[in-house]
Amino acid sequence: MKLFDGKTALVTGGGRGIGKEIALMLAKNGADVAVAARTKKELEKTAKEIKKLGRESLVIKADLTKDKDIKKMYLEFMKKFGKLDMLFNNAGVAFEGELEENTQKQIELMIDVNYRGLVKSTQEALKHMERGSVIINTASVAGKTGYPGLAVYSGTKFAVIGFTEAVAKEISEKGIRMYAVCPGATKTRMWDELYGGKAEFRPEEVAEEVLRMLKGRNLKPGTAVVVRHHKK
Repeated sequence: MKLFDGKTALVTGGGRGIGKEIALMLAKNGADVAVAARTKKELEKTAKEIKKLGRESLVIKADLTKDKDIKKMYLEFMKKFGKLDMLFNNAGVAFEGELEENTQKQIELMIDVNYRGLVKSTQEALKHMERGSVIINTASVAGKTGYPGLAVYSGTKFAVIGFTEAVAKEISEKGIRMYAVCPGATKTRMWDELYGGKAEFRPEEVAEEVLRMLKGRNLKPGTAVVVRHHKK
């Protein structure tokens, strides 16, 4: 029997990078997984890999800056799976540059996707979650230390960590766990577009940290876990 047999999961930003690797990790461990994002073609590739692992999958095209899309995302998920055991609020965007260089559109997009969309997604998810469910929000080491050139991005990730800690306390009596995961420099398309070159982590390593978090029953609710290298 696998760890997540009989469990269902939703991963936002599941078409590539960290989200894709989390989705595949869940499927390898027995979960049925829906993936959501704006780019359907990428989602379909992830879903195909999930099905190759013998699990059910669902592609949900959704723009997390739009409330109607977030509501639709959960309607489609519940219609397919009937229950929601695990949510991974992973979708995120970043633009590099000093604050005065950031355009209004860039600022609003980072706030809307990284924080507001995550809040609304969580709010909808909790309507469907029961005791034993878990939510993991993708924050960042930039949510623990402010980085110049990433002021707005850092601000949204600090907000995610604070939100996670507060909501975790609200829902702990319901038996629902909530955590944040904080990757460092990870070799994703976002990293390549911002900086290029070598990064400290691979997306698979972030997914492995998430798996450790899911197994860690003694992990304090609301904890923001920094991704680290682990000896095998």
